[in-house]
Amino acid sequence: MIGDLLTRLRQAHPLRQEDAAQRAGISRNTAYRIESGDAGVALRYIQLYLNALAPGATFRDLFDERSSVLVILRRREAKKATRVVVSKAPKISDKQ
Repeated sequence: MIGDLLTRLRQAHPLRQEDAAQRAGISRNTAYRIESGDAGVALRYIQLYLNALAPGATFRDLFDERSSVLVILRRREAKKATRVVVSKAPKISDKQ
């Protein structure tokens, strides 16, 4: 769950995983493990990664999706989900 949220946060910027890892001072492999939800990653690395993506944000902000970037992303996603595609229905012949 936290990995998915951090992935969304990174993609909202948009940043490559490698660039986000560099900002956080961690390896790209560690960033990959964080985003994949690997339970073996130390909490301090997750905090560094979060701070690189949203300086000053807390884990609570992340879970509540209070980061301004996540709010904007959620709005974009909602617009995409509510778009309706209208297509022409096939004509039914009166002759049967």
